[in-house]
Amino acid sequence: MADHYDLTAIISIKKPSGMSYIELIGKTSQYKRSTVSMSEKPTMLKIRIEAKDATALKASLNAILKDIQVIESVSRVKIPQIGAKSKNI
Repeated sequence: MADHYDLTAIISIKKPSGMSYIELIGKTSQYKRSTVSMSEKPTMLKIRIEAKDATALKASLNAILKDIQVIESVSRVKIPQIGAKSKNI
């Protein structure tokens, strides 16, 4: 029996070229009351959330946005080159 979803949200996010959210997060996620699927183009991430109720929709949206927030935070971290002296030493 196929799941019946009453609510759908589609979100488009501009992304940095060369970054693949799908490689890091995965293309689809299936939860008890919702499904999240993603597709990518070079500069755009499209997220589709289908949920049985508003609470499930909000929870899925928060989960995927938290993943994206972590990826963006990590991508901003500058890693010092090997052999470079720390400014703190």
